[in-house]
Amino acid sequence: MQDLVDVKIAAWAKVLPELDRPTFEAAIRLQRAVLLGGKVSIDRLVAPLALHPGDADVIANLFEQGPPYTLTPGRLTQMCFVTSGATTGRLTRLERAGLVRRSASRADRRSVNISLTRNGAQLAVTLLHSLQGGRYNAALTHLGKRDIAALNRILRALEAALVADTPAER
Repeated sequence: MQDLVDVKIAAWAKVLPELDRPTFEAAIRLQRAVLLGGKVSIDRLVAPLALHPGDADVIANLFEQGPPYTLTPGRLTQMCFVTSGATTGRLTRLERAGLVRRSASRADRRSVNISLTRNGAQLAVTLLHSLQGGRYNAALTHLGKRDIAALNRILRALEAALVADTPAER
């Protein structure tokens, strides 16, 4: 039985016969899995707070540092894979919402640190529990442990190839 991706790949192959169908199919399926798996649950959680889905990424990256949940804006920009302008917008929204605070670095007074507030840390726990119990995990329960291990190996190799091909990530 064909799904939407099969239909799209067949259509592309008609207009671009030299298309590497298996590779293109994998890329499209990966994109759709990311969009379908994460977007809905994150959107649902952050929308009532007048936040954007990318704001959840900032919260998660700060939380994974452990107490005091602090990073510099530059490091957040790297970890969130966005521009410094996008990071500034995210931090402004999160600060207005009382989820992060800016403070001068003790090591270098010219530098600023971004830290989660207590409410920000609580939201991080809620976000992570939601994602863990969300669509990705539900979908992955249909795979066996060996399939999940193979998927992780493949995704790690794919990420390494993409990082190696991205100058800012090296």
